[in-house]
Amino acid sequence: MRIALVTNIPTPYRTVQFGIIKKRFPDFTVYFTGDARENRLWNVEAKTYYEFLPRLLAFGRFGTLNRKLQGVVRENDILILGGYEQPTYILLSILARIQNKPYILMYDGIAPSRIDICRKNRSPKKILKSLVINHAAALWANGRVSKKYFTTCFNYPANKIFNQYLSSDSDPFEMYIENKTLYKNEIRKRYDIPPGSKILLYSGRIIKRKRVDDIVQAIHHFSIEERESFVLLIIGAKGDSKIQDLCKDLAVNCVFAGFHEGVELLKHYFAADMLVVPSEDEPWGLVLNDAVNAEIPIVASDDCGASAEMIKEGKNGYIFETKNITDLYTKIKKTLALPPESVSETSQELKRIYNFGNSVRELEKAISCVGRIGELQ
Repeated sequence: MRIALVTNIPTPYRTVQFGIIKKRFPDFTVYFTGDARENRLWNVEAKTYYEFLPRLLAFGRFGTLNRKLQGVVRENDILILGGYEQPTYILLSILARIQNKPYILMYDGIAPSRIDICRKNRSPKKILKSLVINHAAALWANGRVSKKYFTTCFNYPANKIFNQYLSSDSDPFEMYIENKTLYKNEIRKRYDIPPGSKILLYSGRIIKRKRVDDIVQAIHHFSIEERESFVLLIIGAKGDSKIQDLCKDLAVNCVFAGFHEGVELLKHYFAADMLVVPSEDEPWGLVLNDAVNAEIPIVASDDCGASAEMIKEGKNGYIFETKNITDLYTKIKKTLALPPESVSETSQELKRIYNFGNSVRELEKAISCVGRIGELQ
């Protein structure tokens, strides 16, 4: 059975996932619609089963139209499409129907606030999406929020939606977690963070919808004595003058650690007393998976797709109302009081659910839903 997965670019979490799929389905090929150089700063190893499709046309934020799509459909028995809105995905869905080839949609998630907006939407764009979605043999979609999105907005059958269990690679965390205290001390020494300080970690880009300034404002709500004991540690982003100026104006200690990957990334998570994710319009938020793997508590907004899955309130963190600085302050304060044993136990429970093994098992169910495995093997 030849399976083709078509997605945009290679990312670290995806490449691990792809490797596990490859072990289960040997005739598995990944086709990328984007250029290999679009992987930001990630160090991603090329694989023999990767192929980059040449571009025919680029439509900016609307995606690309690639060449060789007829061959992708013709040479494979089942397609897994990494979306439904870009020209390449739409054309692949049409070609698959013409050639009587089933396809599965892979979907990472959607911000909860978008579900009601989409449900009321009657635009031509939604109608086009519906054509791709409703002809899919199954959906491999992430979390409860995605399931709600497809069932309420597109009336897609719930019994044909399988959880993707989008995950980050937990193995490196497991390898190094025993030295967590050692790394915590190393990071504190590296950035001259005084002993006893509380490190609030933000991981990601600094763009408007990530609302990093909300963390600074929330820290400012604490008393001067408490505030002096906090350090906002930002990884994955270079120093931002606006955030730096805001921290200076509000007397908030902030460290920009820049981009890290591999063991260096893990060290920063292990050093943190909590992860704070204040984003709005966040489809998932894989950094929450990283925090669970590192067994540190989480404070995240209710407009983050992963919040309802990765946070058990009162056990490993809290969810706050997006844009509500007072609520964010309150939830940070409550999270600081959580027993470490509760955070660790809850994290371990979540790791047993959200992992690549369960992800591939759900994919197997989605493929079985196609109803052609016996015919194709």
